[in-house]
Amino acid sequence: MRKDLQADLMLLFVALSWGASNLAISTCLTELSPLTINIFRFIAAVVTVAILGFRKLRSLNMTTVKYAFLMGIFLTGNYFFTNIGIANSASAAL
Repeated sequence: MRKDLQADLMLLFVALSWGASNLAISTCLTELSPLTINIFRFIAAVVTVAILGFRKLRSLNMTTVKYAFLMGIFLTGNYFFTNIGIANSASAAL
């Protein structure tokens, strides 16, 4: 496969995934709070990383853990406020 076609297909996949994610979040926000959605999202991520990357997790040093924790705080805030924005946006309503 040509590199430019592969890049275009990957970009299309990312755009479709992002759009589907916003639709799913919008639908979930009718029943769940933004914090609850974040909890489920991060639980799924922890389980996935624990299963797929268990061997690499054992070799982490404290500097990596410190920066990963800091990044996790920022990502949690980002997802939380994005969910609030989707919940309060008229264009995101179904």
